[in-house]
Amino acid sequence: MSRHVVVIGNGETRRGFRLSELDNHITYGCNAIVRDYTPKHVFACDKAMVEEIVDSGSNVYTRQEWRSKFHSYPYVKYFPDLPYKGDKKEDQPMNWGSGTYALLAACGKSPSRIFIMGFDMYSPWNQHNNVYKGTDNYNERDAKAVDPKFWIYQLNKIHELFPKTEFTYVYPEGWPKPGSWVTSNVSRINYECFSKILLTI
Repeated sequence: MSRHVVVIGNGETRRGFRLSELDNHITYGCNAIVRDYTPKHVFACDKAMVEEIVDSGSNVYTRQEWRSKFHSYPYVKYFPDLPYKGDKKEDQPMNWGSGTYALLAACGKSPSRIFIMGFDMYSPWNQHNNVYKGTDNYNERDAKAVDPKFWIYQLNKIHELFPKTEFTYVYPEGWPKPGSWVTSNVSRINYECFSKILLTI
């Protein structure tokens, strides 16, 4: 059991944060983060993105449905099964993304606290919100923002399924927290506070 882990998304609110501050911590990352940093665990849903990550020399977790394509790749592992059943579109494994699977996998290690950064969900300018937008395997810079309702629902489902884990989201001051997140194990801090905490854990 780990006391804490850090899950890294690629939302633009994490711009300016030095990922090297995470070097001594257990990290879970998503997609093209390997271009700038190598988390201990990397997650990707897109086949082309998986190939890019493998080419970088990193291990990567992806959808179980892609086993036939990647079965001979020693660096490819597979997402965990969802720990519940549901009838909504949001509950179907193919509708879960890299970030939600990364957080779910982190929960499987039973940490007491998970810090989550770069899970922006919203886009205040109504355009694609990702630090890698406009690059290979990503939407164009001016692509329309993705509707976050699936992410919000799925993340909240994880909060509910793991009530003994504290989920601490790292956001700039004023960034909105989804109103549907009401479980007592969800909190938020800013990046300055996060950097100070990292020095003590």
